Order: sequence, then structure tokens, then C-alpha cells
Amino acid sequence: MTMIDSARLISIILVATGTAACASVETAAPAPPALELSGTSCDGSMRIGTPIRLTPDKSRQWNVVTTFVTTATPCVSLDGREGYYVVYELPTNGPNHVVTVGGAQEPLRIFAPEVVLLDGSGQAVRSFAPEKYMVLGDTFGVQFKPTGAERFLAVRSNSLIVGMTRAGVEQRLLAGTGSTYNAATGVSSTYQTYSGAERLASRTFSHEGVISVRIQAVSGRIGEPAS
Repeated sequence: MTMIDSARLISIILVATGTAACASVETAAPAPPALELSGTSCDGSMRIGTPIRLTPDKSRQWNVVTTFVTTATPCVSLDGREGYYVVYELPTNGPNHVVTVGGAQEPLRIFAPEVVLLDGSGQAVRSFAPEKYMVLGDTFGVQFKPTGAERFLAVRSNSLIVGMTRAGVEQRLLAGTGSTYNAATGVSSTYQTYSGAERLASRTFSHEGVISVRIQAVSGRIGEPAS
């Protein structure tokens, strides 16, 4: 595995103070990176099929769609490379939106994203150079505004980076809430405390994992034209 550029990874964890009953909780082990496909035959081209809609059922300004990529996800063979892929339907009035899409950072792995934009007939019209991919919050991917001709978003696992490792210093900000009581006045008040810690995080790019797509309207609601 190859080490690629380091970056400062930031996550925020909110912790509320209080008391709770003790309980034994079993947690699943973190999923390991998948460095190979499942061995199923791959399509020769991306099929739009029934794409996942990025427009929410209830009108709002932003929406987040999370998709789990597993051995049951369709795969495609293009340019001599095979990868799992998922197709999303962009909202109408695309230029009035900002899309952030990529692989969610799990404890041990990151889905290796390759993002392609398709027109209404499913033909590729735009892709992104490797230097355009970066850490965006808890996602490794790209951010863009769709053009009017771009109707679908395809995300494929990129075999060129699968197996590579991304390492960096992760800063964890812990926020806590406490309370005080003034017996003389009978008034209670709350306050917040903050503390931080740093640790080295290392994640490997994987064929399987989680795709995260966040779409936000620049003005108005998702699907509406710019005001």
C-alpha cells in the first residue's frame, strides 16, 4: 500500500454531561477495506436504471443521501478498470445547487470515489482531475455546481487509488455541557466546556464503503430556480 499526501482531519464530537445506567454494549468491528471486487461480471457501460433521487420528498434547502456500496452493488468495466458504481438523479435547475460528493471516512477505510457527471442520455460530460479531490468535512471527494446539461451523477470505485492509504493528524474537539445552581437565588444556569485532542488517523481507499452526497440550494429550495 502507498502512503499519499497527509492532511489535518478534523472531527467534532458533542458530549453531554449527565448520569446513565451502566450497560454492556457490543459494537461491531470496523469494516476492513475491500481491495478486490467480488468476482461478479461487470457491465460494459454505466446503466442509469433507477437512479437515487437527490431531491427530497419534503421541500427544503439541503439534503444528504448516504449509500452503502457492497458486493451487491452493480459494477462496470471502463477504460480497462473495474469498479462498483451508483447513479444519482440531480434535481432540476442544477446550476442553483452545490453538490459535495465522495467517500465517507470510516474508522479503517474510505470508499475510493471517482465522480462522473452524465447528460440526460447517460453520456459522460464531465469528470474531475485527481487534484480536485480533497477532504471536505467527513468526506473525501469533490464539490461542484451542476450545469444545465448535467442530469445524473455517477460515483464509481476508483481502482487506481484502491489500496492506497491516507494518513494525517485528526483533531477531535470535545464539547461538554454542565450546570450550576445558586441556592441563594434559586436560579440554575448552564455552561459549555471544550477540550481537544489529536491523534494520527490512517484509512485505506476501498472498493466498498459509504458514498455521501450533500446537495444544497444556493437560493430557495432544492429543485427551484435561482431567485
